[in-house]
Amino acid sequence: MNTYNELVMPKNYAVVNEEEMTYVNGGFDIDVKWWGYYVYLNHSETQVLIQGQGLAYIASKDKGKGVRLKLRGHITPTLSGVSSR
Repeated sequence: MNTYNELVMPKNYAVVNEEEMTYVNGGFDIDVKWWGYYVYLNHSETQVLIQGQGLAYIASKDKGKGVRLKLRGHITPTLSGVSSR
């Protein structure tokens, strides 16, 4: 019989380590809007995107947390804005 201080695990539980429970700084995400898309990149993904591409404007908006790219159009989207996350 259980007391109120015991944790009873179900017979079909999964063991999860700490790494699997840790938030890892977001990452690539797309938010679809009627006018186009927002593309969210974290800092390391932004660095990969701008590496060797001459995208100094995008690099200037990355304040260490990544960027949000605004793309207008669904068929052939064009970059219309960049902001810090």
